[in-house]
This record gives sequence, C-alpha cells and structure tokens, in this order.
Amino acid sequence: MTTDINGFVKLRMTDESSDLKPISVPSLLIQAVRESPMHLAMTVKRDNKWMNWTYSDYLSDVRCASRAFIKLGLEPRKGVAIMGFNSPEWFISALATVFCGSVVAGIYPTNSEDMTQYIANHCEANILVVEDDIQLKKVLNIRHQLPQLKAIIQYTGKSKEALSWDELMQIGRKAKDLDGKIDERLGIMGINQCCALCYTSGTTGPPKAVMLSHDNITYMARNIV
Repeated sequence: MTTDINGFVKLRMTDESSDLKPISVPSLLIQAVRESPMHLAMTVKRDNKWMNWTYSDYLSDVRCASRAFIKLGLEPRKGVAIMGFNSPEWFISALATVFCGSVVAGIYPTNSEDMTQYIANHCEANILVVEDDIQLKKVLNIRHQLPQLKAIIQYTGKSKEALSWDELMQIGRKAKDLDGKIDERLGIMGINQCCALCYTSGTTGPPKAVMLSHDNITYMARNIV
C-alpha cells in the first residue's frame, strides 16, 4: 500500500486472478477496439436523437481529448476534475486524463463551492470539466482559489468563461503532433500506479480520497463484464 500519489502498489498475483493478467486502463480500451471496433460502446439521447459511439469512435475521441488536454497544459501526475452527471463526455474526459499519465477525480455535482475547491486543489487539478452553467458558476466563484487550474471545459451548453466541448475537440484535432507525446506518456505508465481518485462525500469532514490504480480498475471492469 501507499499514500503517495506517485507511488506504486503490489500487483494482484493470486491463483484466482491468473487468467486476468494485469493491464493498464488505456490497454483495456485499446484491446476492446482491437477485438470489437464497431461494437457499441456508449449511447445517449439528446434532442430526441440517439448519439452513438463505437469502441473505435470512443478511442478516437479519447485520443483527441488527450491531445487537447496536453495542449492546454495538463502535466503528468496532475489532476483533471470532472463535475457532472453521467455522460459520454464524462468518460471520454476521464480516459483522456489517464492516457495523459495524469489522475482523474470525480466531483459530486451536488458539492458546495467549498468542497469543490478542496477537491480541485487536493488533486492538483490543471483542468476542470463541468457539465453545465450551474457547475461552471461554482468554479468561477472559486477560480481565484485554484492556483494550478489552467483551463475549464463545459460539455453541455456554452459560455464565454469556459471552452465548449466542441472547442476542446477542435483543439485536439489540430494538435495531432502531440500523438507522440501521448505515446511517450503511455510508454512510462505504471499499471500499479494511481490513475484515479475517488472522494468521499465529506459529510463528516473534508472529503477523503481513495487511490485507484490501473490494475484496480481494469480488474473490476473485466469481472463485471
């Protein structure tokens, strides 16, 4: 065990898990694309129209968002905090963060400004991804208290105070020269290293973070499937 965000933990090595070799979160998505590229990965209904992502689409958007995050200044082992309800953009942002060798942290949409500020600073967030105007307003009110924050992205609606999701993806599409940088970060990624922080609600004090390694997440994902 470790409490160091840059530390490493022992890999799962048991008889029960011998058929599920430890792999990273990016490797799990890449494997899904290799085996089932046109299989439906995500879908959402908006304006009475279904929007679909195959696994191939999913990986393409994750790589695009990863390039944009790096372009916006996301550093290795720093955080991307996501505040919103379940959506494809939430998951694309989360995976893009991990592809960058950084750490993703979810923030409850119901959190107060104080709790949002605490988590964003605790995970050393370079980027905040918010769902809508309600969440954006919280961030703008505490923006002066977030010294490591470099960019805010809003994935539904538009505001002059944040990049829209379309603007984020446009940045990524124009930054294909950063694919090498992503591959470089993937190449030094430790699958027994933290890639996600899961925070408690903070009802009995400041929110406490549980560190999840690549191996934690991929093992749970493959067992659920």
